[in-house]
Amino acid sequence: MRFAVQFCVIASCVLLTPAAFAADWTMDRGNPQRTGVAVEQLPDRLQLVWKFKADAGFEVGAAIAKGIVYAGTRRGHMYAIDMDASRTLWRGRVLRGGLASTPLIDNGRLYATDQRGGIYCQDIATTRTFWTVRTGAEMHSSPVIVRGRLLIGSYDQTLYGLDPASGEPVWKALTQGPVHCGAAIDDGLAFVAGCDHILRAIGLTSGTQAWELNMESYAAATPAIADGVLYVGHFGGAVIAVDLATHKIRWEYKPEQDPQKEPKPFYASCAVTRDRVVVGSRDGKVHCIDRASGKRVWEFATRADVDASPVIAGRRVYAPSNDGTLYALDLDTGEKIWEYVTGAPISASPAISGGRLVVGDRDGNLYCFGAKEKP
Repeated sequence: MRFAVQFCVIASCVLLTPAAFAADWTMDRGNPQRTGVAVEQLPDRLQLVWKFKADAGFEVGAAIAKGIVYAGTRRGHMYAIDMDASRTLWRGRVLRGGLASTPLIDNGRLYATDQRGGIYCQDIATTRTFWTVRTGAEMHSSPVIVRGRLLIGSYDQTLYGLDPASGEPVWKALTQGPVHCGAAIDDGLAFVAGCDHILRAIGLTSGTQAWELNMESYAAATPAIADGVLYVGHFGGAVIAVDLATHKIRWEYKPEQDPQKEPKPFYASCAVTRDRVVVGSRDGKVHCIDRASGKRVWEFATRADVDASPVIAGRRVYAPSNDGTLYALDLDTGEKIWEYVTGAPISASPAISGGRLVVGDRDGNLYCFGAKEKP
């Protein structure tokens, strides 16, 4: 059930107490509701502050806590990088495969998964491994901790509620298909949109299913929740808004597509503000939807699939594409404000903290953008 984790400490001294940042980005999508919205704004035209070259590509997003960036590669290395100095503090290796989801930082610990079904927990200061456990299949679900439960999904058709201190299972919620997405949290319930076409609401304390909804297609995206409404895209080529009080679909958004062709899936997760829902699609576009009506506000065309989940800061959308470009778009109009061409596909979602945006590409480059001189 357990497997070894080996760590190589590169820095002789790990300093994890830089000046306090405006807000940390400690998990996938930035918060347990998975809205993908930062609490701070970024400069209109970002500058490249630093670029870091890793041993392999970045396919998942980074976490940021107290000025330290935690990012894992598809070869299985986890890096801790000082965001101000771009200095590698340590590098750890998970021996059973590449990192499969955005890591979680909670209470001085790092939680991460690998592509062969392993979950591990380590001390972010000393790199000491507290525990490692394995599920029955690969994992791409990004972990979250709420009310003393570490929630994570597996391709063994299970959402696990683990004890964060020991890794021991407290409960297991069975589904009828792989759980690719991370859990979104609202009002004591964890929500997962599965590969079995079912959106499930599961109690945090007991792991008992409260209710379910047939989405009519399977989903890989992590749901986003705001004001009692859940938003998720699926492989049927639609984004749905689900009222969590009535358990019914409020609206369904489908882009205009050739009816003779299969609809293009929404693999990415939604970013949700007070009035907008923004999401990327494998039709190569970033879609902005009116949150109240479900009607299209604008579309922005890139040159490849948009599998990375966009993030929002202020009235700016930051959307990477597999065309190798990070785009900054106006949330109101969809106008392109700025772009940066990396030359390699970007499937990882950006992370925002301390006036900086961090994102990796599939060639193993990790980029930090912001103002050259921090305010």
